Amino acid sequence: MPKNTRSNHLQKCKVVAGKKKSVNGLKKGDILHRSKSSSAVKKGHKPMCISKKKHEAGKRQAKSTKSWIKACQRAKKKLGLKGFHPVKKGTRLYALAKKLHEAAKKGPTVLKTALSSSPIARRTRAATRRATRATMR
Repeated sequence: MPKNTRSNHLQKCKVVAGKKKSVNGLKKGDILHRSKSSSAVKKGHKPMCISKKKHEAGKRQAKSTKSWIKACQRAKKKLGLKGFHPVKKGTRLYALAKKLHEAAKKGPTVLKTALSSSPIARRTRAATRRATRATMR
């Protein structure tokens, strides 16, 4: 077998094909191969080879961030915001998203109470009512 190669996804594909050795010691069984004929590949995407450990780590990371994204979406809806709004510390959006995220971790019943009785959302609703009254005058 030829010399060891650098560890990038194209070189890993060569390891799967049996043409090269990998530097980091990955064997054919440690690598996931997504070929062109695979149903997961969309049109225009190249075939990829990644290690199974990295694939699993990415899945875990996506699972952990999913609840935060959901909380941010709920907070935007609750505050009546549309379009792009950065979720940064010190904003009402961040405070409500954090509260909803923590409530979602505790359970669905706690989340329902957090959604229904949010002082931040009440303040926002009152502010929008004041703004609409001012424009009508």
